[in-house]
Amino acid sequence: MKTIKAKPITRENFSSYGEIIDMFHPDCWGFGAGTESAFFPDALNLPMGGGTDPVSVCICQVKKRENLITNYEYHNFATEGLLPIDADIIIYAGWGFGDIHSDSLEAFLVPAGTFVKIKPGVLHGTQFVVDKEQATILCELPGRTFATDFIGGNFPKEEYLKVEV
Repeated sequence: MKTIKAKPITRENFSSYGEIIDMFHPDCWGFGAGTESAFFPDALNLPMGGGTDPVSVCICQVKKRENLITNYEYHNFATEGLLPIDADIIIYAGWGFGDIHSDSLEAFLVPAGTFVKIKPGVLHGTQFVVDKEQATILCELPGRTFATDFIGGNFPKEEYLKVEV
């Protein structure tokens, strides 16, 4: 029987087959790198064929902070996928139509390795870390959703919500 030796993957030695990205140390453009909440949109695109919008691999890096909900976002058309890779997280969700108030939100504990699908029209926002100092989260959206299908806002201070674990 023949054998081959596995070698460490690099962009260069895998480039003829596809692309790679280091989810823990992305070297692509993003918002808030090194802050409490960093977001690296469209780190890789995954066209699925059939003329549909490509799935975009985005990276969220969230540091442990007070579990205080102060803002929201939603998408009218895009479904969002979240997968916490290395830590348990808390997400929140509610409906993004009519008058938007924080009293419609619910919070959910998501163990590392659990994939979450967020439907279009669902309020959500930056995740909270439960059991580590930082979480890395795979976020999947159609490419450029952050520029084409993003509605966001801040709650008035009297509507802030503290989330308990």
